[in-house]
Amino acid sequence: SLSRFANNAGASLERAAEVTKILTDGTKAVGVRLASGDEVFASKIIATTDPKMTFLDLVGEEACNASSPTLVAQTKEWQWESASLFNVHFALSERPQYELGLTDPDVDRSLIKIMGIESVDELMTHIRTVKEGGFSLAGSATTFTDYDPMQAPIDVQPGAAVACFETLAPYENQDGDWDEISEGYVKRVREMWSEYAPNLRDATVVRHYVNHPKAIEAKLPNMKRGSIKHGAYLPTQMLSNRPNPDCSSYRTPIENLYVGGASVWPGGMVLLGGGYNVAAVVAEDLGLERWWSEPDYVVEARKKGLVG
Repeated sequence: SLSRFANNAGASLERAAEVTKILTDGTKAVGVRLASGDEVFASKIIATTDPKMTFLDLVGEEACNASSPTLVAQTKEWQWESASLFNVHFALSERPQYELGLTDPDVDRSLIKIMGIESVDELMTHIRTVKEGGFSLAGSATTFTDYDPMQAPIDVQPGAAVACFETLAPYENQDGDWDEISEGYVKRVREMWSEYAPNLRDATVVRHYVNHPKAIEAKLPNMKRGSIKHGAYLPTQMLSNRPNPDCSSYRTPIENLYVGGASVWPGGMVLLGGGYNVAAVVAEDLGLERWWSEPDYVVEARKKGLVG
């Protein structure tokens, strides 16, 4: 895991230490204050929170203005995503068996199964419905235990499986309060999923867990309005504009403060690119030799001229 890798490299992790303030001295970041009142000082600080939390809440407008006349204004223009996600995780007595898999073995081998959408027009209708505040029963499913069997240990229930269905969803739902309507959606999801994997009709649901946009926001405060990428993918928020022109190199106008995470290039979706890139920048500023090698796919992309 990442934490084990970090520990092996000499890092010390504090897992339940809420940061309430990034401490500054003039135009320099010098440390952080925790919710406990403790203060931790460091020569370099990396923030992976969204821009508004980083600069407006944790640093503060006054400290930002001391370093840049444009940083606060740029940050206030940051836009959240127009749609979030609804997903339900099922612990099942058996893995989904897809009817199409009887004639096409690639169906069972695929990581993601798309269902409920049969054309580009239907996809566009799905997106429009969500953006207008509606719930559209179409999305994707993954059987996690096909790739990580330990999620359903065979000594607990042989043959069991863990699978997830996920779809775009509006933050403000025109059907009502998310907490009150989610279970109704779970039933509809299982009924639709069973059309593709008929054995799910009779499979036992050992347990299920629901995530909806407001639950995502409550669990992860960086994801305002359920913005799983910390902010919309817009021309004004991509490439050298992510998170803003002042900070797109992962360095910020505030000396010793760096930004990583989903709100920097190349964005979110479990790419790990933001963290990888900012680590290289910090190592360079510290005068350190990188002790890690580039992933093979980055090496290949570099050979093709796709990255600098």
